[in-house]
Amino acid sequence: MEKEKRLPLRPIALSLATAMGVYLALLTLAAYLTVSGRLDEARVGQTVWSCACLAAFGGAMMASRGKRGAVLPLLGAAAFWVCVSLVGLLASDVPDLNGMLKLLTASAFGGLLAVGLVRQRKGKRAKRHKTHRSRR
Repeated sequence: MEKEKRLPLRPIALSLATAMGVYLALLTLAAYLTVSGRLDEARVGQTVWSCACLAAFGGAMMASRGKRGAVLPLLGAAAFWVCVSLVGLLASDVPDLNGMLKLLTASAFGGLLAVGLVRQRKGKRAKRHKTHRSRR
């Protein structure tokens, strides 16, 4: 009988907590810069989506820590998107589906960027042995 592979929940939960913490910190910084007048109000939307992309990237990298699979970073980014979308739907009166799609795009970009970096990393390099030089 084959053993079923179970989905590891601990890395995904750690990824979600990391992504949400980074997202909250970056949004707080963006709000401070907007209120203080250093960030133009016309660029707030772009700033929010870049914050979401960076948060999804950080969470996906945390999920892939110590593992080389491509599934965990994408699941971490997907968990981030689901959590932020649900909070947005529950907190607002009118659901913003366009905003959810932009958030999905930013999360997917961050997750795919993390997958690309994880797949690019090589294993430990083999030790190079010194060549024996003949003495004259």
